[in-house]
Amino acid sequence: MSVFAFRYVYDDANAAKMDELRPLHRGYLGEGAKHDIVLASGPFTSGEGALILVKAKDEKEATDFMNQDPFYKNGMVVDRSCREWKSVLGAFTDC
Repeated sequence: MSVFAFRYVYDDANAAKMDELRPLHRGYLGEGAKHDIVLASGPFTSGEGALILVKAKDEKEATDFMNQDPFYKNGMVVDRSCREWKSVLGAFTDC
């Protein structure tokens, strides 16, 4: 399995809709965490976006999972990038 780092960028103009969708977004990612798919998730402290670490067999599987995120499905993510990431030290080294 590999780890993929997804970077989300949000638009402040969507703040009210994001507040409405946040429980669904966190619920979806939380279910992924229960199944050892989502390793970590959280917003940047600047508020412009978030980082989500996903464990999957390949980038397609990771992207297919992230495509179902309610924030992404409802257009709250104005830019998204995905990079395969390899941890060499720390908590995610054995993923």
